[in-house]
Amino acid sequence: MSPRPYRGLRVDNGEEVKGWYVYSEQLNAHYIVEVGFQSNYTYVNSLGIIYVQGSYEVRPETVGQYTGKKDGKDNEIYAGDVLKSLSNKRTLEVFWSELKAAFSARTGCHANLLSEWAMRSFEVTGNIHQNPELLEAH
Repeated sequence: MSPRPYRGLRVDNGEEVKGWYVYSEQLNAHYIVEVGFQSNYTYVNSLGIIYVQGSYEVRPETVGQYTGKKDGKDNEIYAGDVLKSLSNKRTLEVFWSELKAAFSARTGCHANLLSEWAMRSFEVTGNIHQNPELLEAH
């Protein structure tokens, strides 16, 4: 089983970037290195800090891992996504459950594990960081 990518919102422009998550203790900063970016190019600044081409600093609260599941429209589902039922307009928030050591979805105070079959009856409508209003109505 290969590792699952992450996504996060860039610090510099707020755009979403997907790739591999890296935390720099030296800088106390969080980065995503783009998926598929292949380069041996790195550089070191005057402080001795190494930078990797294709990496972007991201806001840590926006980092979410790919669940390995797709919605009913074949979109990847990440932690932090907001899903809407294709039939009854029910809204769910996807999150990592430490208690269950698995990705789960919650509506209000009820949480359930994500299943491949169940997720096919939902679609990703946004995420809790860029579209918090999607959860406020429910």
